[in-house]
Amino acid sequence: MGDLDLTLDLPDEDANRVFEIFGVDPSKDPSKAQALQKGIAQAALAEYLLQFTGTRNPNTVRDLRELRLRLLASHLPEHLPSDEQIAQIFQLTRTQARTLVNGARARYRQELTEVFNEAARRALRNAEHIGDDTVRIEASDSLATYLSEIVRLAAPPTKRIDASRTYDLGRSTVEELCSAIALPIEEVKAPPKKKK
Repeated sequence: MGDLDLTLDLPDEDANRVFEIFGVDPSKDPSKAQALQKGIAQAALAEYLLQFTGTRNPNTVRDLRELRLRLLASHLPEHLPSDEQIAQIFQLTRTQARTLVNGARARYRQELTEVFNEAARRALRNAEHIGDDTVRIEASDSLATYLSEIVRLAAPPTKRIDASRTYDLGRSTVEELCSAIALPIEEVKAPPKKKK
């Protein structure tokens, strides 16, 4: 299918709600707002094409939500929405949103593995050095769960009690994660120091 140039008559209130969910201010960053709208439109069109072609016909609301999440993760400029954004998009609690993410990951493992790996790379590239052998990352609970699952030998990420999206990682965890997600450790913003 070729490029489509279409205009949607979206009420300002609805558009502003979408921008609010994704933390985008169209007056300050119109290109980011446009990219967000384009990603949502691409995900919606992809869903309709799957329906029209009979490729994917969700039977339950949960199946439909998992498919929509997979399509959003594939088309949004920032890819995977945070757990909070997913809760707002689908009007769920945070716990329900994490369950939705886990279900989508199980169902669409091949399609979502690279999306989660890229989210992990971004988190590690923005890590904060907090001790000789520890870094701190910002991550959704769903991303932290994914990181815990791919860490086999090292300690899993440790959630800080005073923060809802902050996790601490030791050197061996960072090394194992970098290996698993194909990220050179030099790209970690503040890699923990090697023990002498």
